[in-house]
Amino acid sequence: MRTILRLKWLLASLLVFMIVYCEGYAQYHLHAP
Repeated sequence: MRTILRLKWLLASLLVFMIVYCEGYAQYHLHAP
């Protein structure tokens, strides 16, 4: 049960990281000429 919880946390943090990364990437390319 412990491993499942850890896996869920890892997946959640990875998802947040991807969203933040894509958001920053899009903003950078939008502002860059």
